[in-house]
Amino acid sequence: MNSKIKETFFRMKPICDIVMVCPSAENVNSFIGIVSELRKEDVQELQQYLLFPLVTHIRSTEIKNRHEQQRIVIDAMKVVLERVTVNSFEMCMKIETGLLSLTFDKNKPGMIAAVPEELKLSIMRCLTVLMLNIDSAVRQKLLKTQVPLLAQTIFVSVHIAKLEKLRSLRLAAISNVTAHTATHEQLTDDMCHVRDGNIEVLVVDMLSSILPGVLAALQDVAMCKENPGHAVVVAALNATHRILCLTMHDKHLKKKSDVTAEDFANMIALKTKPIDKDVSSKGN
Repeated sequence: MNSKIKETFFRMKPICDIVMVCPSAENVNSFIGIVSELRKEDVQELQQYLLFPLVTHIRSTEIKNRHEQQRIVIDAMKVVLERVTVNSFEMCMKIETGLLSLTFDKNKPGMIAAVPEELKLSIMRCLTVLMLNIDSAVRQKLLKTQVPLLAQTIFVSVHIAKLEKLRSLRLAAISNVTAHTATHEQLTDDMCHVRDGNIEVLVVDMLSSILPGVLAALQDVAMCKENPGHAVVVAALNATHRILCLTMHDKHLKKKSDVTAEDFANMIALKTKPIDKDVSSKGN
């Protein structure tokens, strides 16, 4: 640990200890203020230390049902995640499962927990930032080993976009869907393709098992008569477009620079080829 990292560590230690003991709004806001002043490289180096008290509170029962306190802690977590590249699979899993547990309830309509919209909004935004800021190795491991977890998060997100009323929450939920399907604009090129071919294959494999449900829910969102303005409709259609471009694209097909007379002849021959409709005698 170099001298600057040590200096940052000793600066953060008192406030991290305080937040660990008492995650009040005042203490968490002080934490956010100091983290915002740090160099990004220092936050990157100390990310697990900074995230530890926040993740601990989210996963504990001590602030369960204290929704405003949970929201403040999650917002602080988002501030840290925005300034780092998460390189720990274990930390990523703790954050993902901790936040998902606050929004998922199998006994509720759409399996969405009955918590305030403001808390759901913070969760959706934090989950999105998490997925946008994990490194390639962590993303690949998630896609290889945690497809059910990712599918559950996507399921919850599309149903929040479908069932909730708050416009900003519905937009955040759709954004979270694109982040978890790796179709977010920050993760794709101009053609909506994932830049890393290895990750793209894993994403398509994951989507193959959940595509009908995701597209059906996004269609319901886009077609809802009670949409508050056009932004939600546009976001749902854009997400649909991105997911379809990724799963149905033809960039691996052999390209032809021109069409020849032989191509037309083959096409006509195929189209005019008689179809044997008499199947009753097959196999006799």
